[in-house]
Amino acid sequence: MEETQDRAVRRRPIRREIQRIVLVITLVSLIVTSIVGIFSMLEIRRQSVEALTEQAQKNLSDFAENKTALAEASFARYAGHMNVLSSYITGLFKNEEDLVKMGHDIDPPLPTTPEGAYAMQRALIGPQVKVDDVRDQMRLLSNLEHVFEPMIKENTGAMSVLYVGTEQGFMVGYDGDSYKVIPELQNGELYYDYRDTEWFSRGRTEKRAYFTGLYADVYGRGLMITCAAPFYDASGKFAGVVCSDIQITNLYDAVLDIDLGEQAGAFLVDHTGHVISPEGESIALEELQAVDEMTRKQILAGKTGIRLTEDGMYHAFAPIPSAGWELVIYVPQSQVLATVKTMNTSIWLSIVAFCSILFVVLIVVLLSVRRFARDITMPLVALGQDAREISGGDLSHRVKILTNDEIGDLARDFNEMASSLQKYITDFTAMTAERERIEAELGVATKIQADMLPSVFPAFPDRREFDVYASMQPAREVGGDFYDFFLIDEDHLCVVMADVSGKGIPAAMFMVNAKTMIKNQAILGGTPSEIFGRVNDQLCENNREQLFVTAWMGILTISTGELVTVNAGHEYPILEKLAGGCTEIKRDNDPPLAVMAGLKYQENTMIMEPGDLLYVYTDGVPEAKAADGTRFGDERLLKTVDGSGKRTARETIEEVRRVLEDFTEKTGQFDDVTMLALVYRGIES
Repeated sequence: MEETQDRAVRRRPIRREIQRIVLVITLVSLIVTSIVGIFSMLEIRRQSVEALTEQAQKNLSDFAENKTALAEASFARYAGHMNVLSSYITGLFKNEEDLVKMGHDIDPPLPTTPEGAYAMQRALIGPQVKVDDVRDQMRLLSNLEHVFEPMIKENTGAMSVLYVGTEQGFMVGYDGDSYKVIPELQNGELYYDYRDTEWFSRGRTEKRAYFTGLYADVYGRGLMITCAAPFYDASGKFAGVVCSDIQITNLYDAVLDIDLGEQAGAFLVDHTGHVISPEGESIALEELQAVDEMTRKQILAGKTGIRLTEDGMYHAFAPIPSAGWELVIYVPQSQVLATVKTMNTSIWLSIVAFCSILFVVLIVVLLSVRRFARDITMPLVALGQDAREISGGDLSHRVKILTNDEIGDLARDFNEMASSLQKYITDFTAMTAERERIEAELGVATKIQADMLPSVFPAFPDRREFDVYASMQPAREVGGDFYDFFLIDEDHLCVVMADVSGKGIPAAMFMVNAKTMIKNQAILGGTPSEIFGRVNDQLCENNREQLFVTAWMGILTISTGELVTVNAGHEYPILEKLAGGCTEIKRDNDPPLAVMAGLKYQENTMIMEPGDLLYVYTDGVPEAKAADGTRFGDERLLKTVDGSGKRTARETIEEVRRVLEDFTEKTGQFDDVTMLALVYRGIES
């Protein structure tokens, strides 16, 4: 009574339990889904930030490389102009005799030259060079005027001056600012020893156009570099250098016209490690505090890359091979990652919106679960009562179907289950009785099959000339293997070992038929080949199941030890000699019995000496498998049979069985195992 009252106190209404369970499941699902969703969005944000950051960095790096390619193209264009002029001047020297006459004298800078006007003018390396000594070559080079003039005009703002320095010691140039050096005239001549300058001295070793380092222009036009190329006389000897001065400010205008926004810009670094500003100023790279040490090392090493410095500035850099310079573009990190910041803000706003919607959904779920629990309670209570009736053993009880939904389907399933249980119990009772009957009949069949095989040992206790022992272990209750041994007459012992294809009852029935035929035909007389021929023809008759038999027969002449054998597709027997050694007898092997009528079988004859042991078996022995799939195999069988003539027939069979059982301990027997051993002792003297 107290237990009943206690259960009543602890009892919870079904409606409350359903409400609690559904609510917990729903809340957990929503919370887990929300957590997964939020973490997924955060992961997407992280991956997007990384991807956009990498893309932004790559875009900046590609931009720097593209600008570098543009700069390289500009340098290549200047070099191309100089190479063309070099080839042209070399051509002048090859036609010097004619072109000298076409030329004219070139004057030093004249005070009458208007400011900014271009004119062909000369300069000597010093007083030791006389104009008369170099007049012919000077007149030859005056032919350059009609080439220099259009080239200067076409490249206005880039090439500020064109000039030629010769090995003979004079210069000719086409310059619009040469009037500024008039105060430096001495005795009416302008002297300028250029032989040790970089632009001229390198011409003796270079073969193509080259660029010099930075220098300040003597005319006050800012920083310059010179593009120069050597030329040669008619004999191929170095004759001088043709040059063009390039203003750094003009180079910046042509190559680095970059608008990256506020706090962004670009600069060039020459091969000496000096920063070249757009204004034409030069300072050492080490003096720029905004460039850290690692970035400086990579820039000075001529590498391509992009680095973020501690002050939040990206530096993208790439080399200009022609000049040995490096282009550096700097952009604030906030500007490069502006898209990343916008995307990041959008994702956070999405997460906030998602959480707000989740809160509203939770409120709706709470209200819906309450109503759902109320609607589902009554049918479940009724279904529970009916289920208790059925589970109590009243399989004739049927559930009342109150709703047309899943609960109604469940009620119908309960009714079908009750009907199925009634039928199953009836069928199971009948099936159990039938199985017991079949097992009893199989037991009788097993005993009948075992009784058909010789099983009393010693089989011939009054015969000392030989010892025979055999055993069969079927894989099922009955099997298809069989052995037999019997005396045909007082001097002839017949031994048979066979294996019927297949397993179970069909193989056992075919085995009975085959065994009976072989023994009957052997007793009627004839050689082993004749016996197998007659048996084969009989087995082929009405063999609708297409079964066949692999068989081996041997007829031993007891007085002489002569053994005549025939093998119809069976395993090779093993012979153990008394003197030692154990080998397989691999002789002619004909087709199995019952394959095709009219077959002829071949015989083989051997002599068994006293003490020799003959071991025959079915394929269940060598094909037995261990747990790892390894086969027992012929080699292991030979070693097991080999007893150096010290075992009896029975001991041999039992030893093989023991080794085989140890080998297959974990896998068990999967095929019939049948063995027979015959020891020939001979006639006692």
